Amino acid sequence: MIINTVTDYLWGWPMPVFLSIAGLIITFAFRFVQIRYFFTSWRYVLSPKGSAQGEEISPIQAFLSTLSSTLGNGSLVGMAVAMYAGGPGGAIWLMIFGLFAMPIRFAEVLASSIFTTKTEHGMRGGPMVYLAKVPGGSALTYLYAFTCLLFTFVGSGLMQCNSMTGGLTALTGVDARIIAVIMLIFVVYILLGGSKRIVRFSEVIAPLKVLLFILATGSVIVMFLPNLFSALKLMVDGAFSSQALVGGLAGHMMQNAIRFTVPNFFNATEAGLGTASVLFGATGGKNPKESSIMSMALVFTTQVICFFMFLAFTMSGTWNSGLQQTPLVMATYATVFGSLGEIIANILSILFGVGVLVGYAFVGRECWLFLTRGRWEWIFMVIYSLMAPLGALSDVSFVWSMVRTMNAALLILNVYGLLYLLPVMRKWWKNAEKKPA
Repeated sequence: MIINTVTDYLWGWPMPVFLSIAGLIITFAFRFVQIRYFFTSWRYVLSPKGSAQGEEISPIQAFLSTLSSTLGNGSLVGMAVAMYAGGPGGAIWLMIFGLFAMPIRFAEVLASSIFTTKTEHGMRGGPMVYLAKVPGGSALTYLYAFTCLLFTFVGSGLMQCNSMTGGLTALTGVDARIIAVIMLIFVVYILLGGSKRIVRFSEVIAPLKVLLFILATGSVIVMFLPNLFSALKLMVDGAFSSQALVGGLAGHMMQNAIRFTVPNFFNATEAGLGTASVLFGATGGKNPKESSIMSMALVFTTQVICFFMFLAFTMSGTWNSGLQQTPLVMATYATVFGSLGEIIANILSILFGVGVLVGYAFVGRECWLFLTRGRWEWIFMVIYSLMAPLGALSDVSFVWSMVRTMNAALLILNVYGLLYLLPVMRKWWKNAEKKPA
C-alpha cells in the first residue's frame, strides 16, 4: 500500500531529522530547559501543590493521567520490536532522542497551559486550541482532532484490549468472549464516571505499573549485573556501527537502530503527539510554568523504562535469540523467574494496557467534543466501549501500520504549531522565569 510506503519513508530519516531539528530549536529557545529544570521537575512531581476545582484537574493529576496513558504496551512490546529489528544500539539512540523529546514535551504543555479556553464541559487545551493561532489553523485543528480521535480508537481501544486479552487468557484460561464482555463493562463504567473517574483511576494505576515494572526488570538487571559493561559496550558499538546486524532484520546496525527505535520511542513517550497537552490543558492553565516543567519528568520516566527494557534484553542474552514482541519479554523475565516470567509479562501487559485504555478515554472524549461542538457525547461512549470487545476478539496486527502513520501525522501537525508559536511562548517564559517558583 502507498500509505505504508510513505510511512516507512517518513520514519526512515525525515522524521528523526525533523524531530532532532525541532528539539534543538526549542532547546536553544528556552536555554536548555530540560537540563536547567531537570531536578525542579522532580520536585514538582514529588511535592505537588494545588488542587482541582470544579471541572478542572490539578497539575499532578494531569501528570499521573498522562503517565498512565503513556506507559502502555509500546514501552514493553515496542521496545522488544526495536531490539529485534535494530539491536542493542537502539538503547543509545533512545537516550539521545530523549534529550530532544523533553523540550518538545515542555513546549506542548506550555502552549496548552497558556492557550486554554473554557467550555460547558470544563477547561480545554491542547492542539485543538493553540493550532487555531497558526496559519491554516482552522483546518488544522479539525484535522488534528480527527486524527487523534482515530488514534484513540485504534491505538488505545483496539491495540491495548487485544494485548490485555492475550494476557488475561493466558493467566486465567477464561474464554476470550467472556473477557470481551468484562472489558466492555469496565470501559462503560469508566466512561460513565466522566473525567473525575478517569483521573482517580489513573492516580492508582500509574504508580502500580511503574513499581511492578521496576521490581521485575530490576531483578533481571541485578541477576545479570556482571554483564553490565559488556552490555553497554554492545549498545555503544551497535549504535554507531555500519556492520550488518546479526539475529534480527537485514541492514546496518546504526541504520536499523535509528529506524526502528525512534518511532517506537516517540510512540512510547508520546512526546510531540499533543496528547499530554490535552490532559494538561484540563488544568485550566492555573500554573503553566509548573505544568510544563513537571511534564518533562514524564518523558524521562518513560525513557528510563525503555532503557531498562533494552538493558534487560541485552544483559540476559535474550536479545539475539530470534524472538520478538511479547515472547522476547517473556523469555527475558523467564531467565530470572522461570515459568513465572510469562505470568509477570502478562500482568505487566494487562496493567500497562488498562492505564492507556483509561487515559485515552479522556483524550478521545475531548477530541470528540471539539469535533461535534460538545454534542452527542453518548455516541463517543458507545464507539469507544465497542472497541474493547472488538479488539479482544479480533486480529489487530493490521493496524500497526495505521498507528505509525497517525503518529507521524500528529507529530507533524503539533510540532509545526509549536515552532510557529515559539516566539510567543518564549516571551511568556522569560517573564515567568523572573517570578519566584
